[in-house]
Amino acid sequence: MKTTKFLTIVVFAINIFTANNFVAQNEFNSSKTQLEKHIDSLLLIQDTIRIDLYVMSLCPYAIELEKELIPIIKKNQDRINFNLWFIVNKDKDGNYTSLHGKDELDENKKQILIQKYYPNKFLDYLHDLSYNINKEYTNLNFTGIDTIIKFNLFEYNFCTTMQKKIKQSPCIFINNEYINFKAVNPKALICCCISTVCTRVSAENCGYAEGTVTSCNNSCFPNPCIPTPIKIINFLAKLNQNNQHILIQWETASETNNDYFTIERSINAKNYIGLSSIKGAGNSNTIKSYSYVDNEIEKNTIYYYRLKQTDFDGKFKYYGPISVITGKEPFQIVSVYPNPCKNQFFIKTRGSLKEKYFTVKLYNYIGMKVYEKTITNINSKEIEIDINNKISEGLHLLQIHTKDIVFSEKIIIQ
Repeated sequence: MKTTKFLTIVVFAINIFTANNFVAQNEFNSSKTQLEKHIDSLLLIQDTIRIDLYVMSLCPYAIELEKELIPIIKKNQDRINFNLWFIVNKDKDGNYTSLHGKDELDENKKQILIQKYYPNKFLDYLHDLSYNINKEYTNLNFTGIDTIIKFNLFEYNFCTTMQKKIKQSPCIFINNEYINFKAVNPKALICCCISTVCTRVSAENCGYAEGTVTSCNNSCFPNPCIPTPIKIINFLAKLNQNNQHILIQWETASETNNDYFTIERSINAKNYIGLSSIKGAGNSNTIKSYSYVDNEIEKNTIYYYRLKQTDFDGKFKYYGPISVITGKEPFQIVSVYPNPCKNQFFIKTRGSLKEKYFTVKLYNYIGMKVYEKTITNINSKEIEIDINNKISEGLHLLQIHTKDIVFSEKIIIQ
């Protein structure tokens, strides 16, 4: 009886401990931001990830995002490759300018140098800057760095951002994929892009974030201060495991006057053909998911896809392109011809061979090897084998050896 009571108490205690742990874990998970949850989910399936953050260094919203990112990166420092890039513009004389003035341009340059020469102190510096902690970083000395090297560092960073045409701060890419702020964090705010006098960009006016707009110009967005027809959250293309088809998927957060989508494909990223049209939702304020399966694909090919969205009034806009590389076709011997043959025959192949060579052997009717040659020029799909009357006439066994397979066929030499 005492044993039964004791076991009951132990089980009860274990249940309480388990329940408390479950509640604590749930509270811990719920305290994570959407961005942290997204990064954690990627780290569950990848050893390392790359995060590229494009900012104006004195942009208050960029600083808020840095506050959120820094502890995440510190916690996973060995698994996150973090790169900070700075959004600038050029004046008519070719000089770099920054939306928040010379102080911001100077701060951009300072952070570029710290990121390059003091990477172990970089996150601490960003942290202290974002929380207005006034620390003296007197040990960060850049006086010995050649002026040309400094200039090249600034030029590389600024040109990278300008070439990508990134003009809104902050802007984050994870594994080279743009992360939509409104999808990850509904409360996220984005500073106005450069070359405008906007203070903040309105979700209702420009479709990016909450706030107010004073004025805009065409250097900011394709149609500034005009409702965008749709908001794309994701636009992805995936090759299935058997290399048999490519799945194209996209999602919209909202749609306005949206008639239909057209999936277009190219093999050179220049000339596109339409694959299919898919009806849009018209008007919607909820997330809509769409997909298309491309079954007409070849091995060892890069396919480019773009999404064309067309309004009811005929106006359209393109998204993408995105690309997928199909798997290489396994190496195969298609045929040996002519058969019978005289002084030569040809081996027709298909696919790619990892080792870049194979060996050709011929055996006579008593099993004696009478010919052997290693072929290294296998870029050609038709390979000539010249035997030059060195082999007696009659039935022979042809063998073609690769690292993984042996192809055999009877061949008659006349």
